[in-house]
Amino acid sequence: KVEEVKEGEKTLEEEISEARAEKRAIERAAKEREAEEHKAKGNASFKAGKHRSAIMHYSAAIDLIDDSATYYTNLAAAHVALKDWPNAIKMAHKARKVDPSYSKAAYRHAQALHGAGKLKDALQAYEEGLFLLPDSQQMLDGRQAVTADLRAGEEAEATALVRIRAMQGEKAAREAATAASKTANKAASPASSPARQGGLVGGGSPAGRSSPGGTGAADLKKALRSLRKDPAALYKILAGLDPAGLPGLLKSGLEEEELVAVLGALEG
Repeated sequence: KVEEVKEGEKTLEEEISEARAEKRAIERAAKEREAEEHKAKGNASFKAGKHRSAIMHYSAAIDLIDDSATYYTNLAAAHVALKDWPNAIKMAHKARKVDPSYSKAAYRHAQALHGAGKLKDALQAYEEGLFLLPDSQQMLDGRQAVTADLRAGEEAEATALVRIRAMQGEKAAREAATAASKTANKAASPASSPARQGGLVGGGSPAGRSSPGGTGAADLKKALRSLRKDPAALYKILAGLDPAGLPGLLKSGLEEEELVAVLGALEG
């Protein structure tokens, strides 16, 4: 027979539930005491520069109490000291997840992101930390350092882009010079001279025109135009020509402006 429960009395289930809750509280308190002991040892190791030992103690504290933002933040700080950025980021992120209002976790997170070179994420983390603790000098200094690194990175990228474009321009100029040199050498060679291509050889082409398979004045003038703004490159090409071929070059249909460019390059 089930006895009726009088008003104010607890049921058996309620008594059992309360007993279990009290037991869990006792066990939790014991774990917290042990975890705090590990935290204290970790702090001592950290101050002594023994960061790996600190990591061991902070990790032991987390094994006992896994919902303490302080333990995760301290562990992140030890990883930062060792420049172990991936683990520092991971632990700081966990600390912020456990307690989003813990400003120190935001600071360690920003530190780790900065060290890992994730500058934009670091700047955001500093901003979030300053929202929680606006007067934090550490976070103000950290934000300033990240901002400076971001600016320096942008300037370095701009400088690199200028250099790349300059290199591309130099490459294009070299290719143009090579092409012009080949054209000039063909035009200056006895086989392609207008005298040889004209009446001296039956069936040849008139002076100033391209013969089948040869290079005429039009190609030469095109090459000269491409190098008119670069006398040094033109001189380098002409200086490499056989002097015996220059008469043929000058008779290849050059107009006055091309002749001036040639003479200007030769005069230096």
